[in-house]
Amino acid sequence: HNQAEAQAAVEAIRDRFAQCHLELHPIKTRIVYCKDDGRPGEYDNVEFDFLGYTFQPRLAKNRWAASPSRPLGAAIHRTL
Repeated sequence: HNQAEAQAAVEAIRDRFAQCHLELHPIKTRIVYCKDDGRPGEYDNVEFDFLGYTFQPRLAKNRWAASPSRPLGAAIHRTL
């Protein structure tokens, strides 16, 4: 998926929320790139906070060695 598709999804969500008399928070709503070892490239937003947890790429370790970044859920830090 590309940036245009992601932006179109946000607009569709914004429209649906408006039908329910809700709105997306302009500062908290952003498109985040979910980086892992299969997704090359550098992007500004690669982490986000949700329900008190910070999701971000990290190295996953196995018993032999560290391997490249894994999807979001692997790196969760509780923020208080």
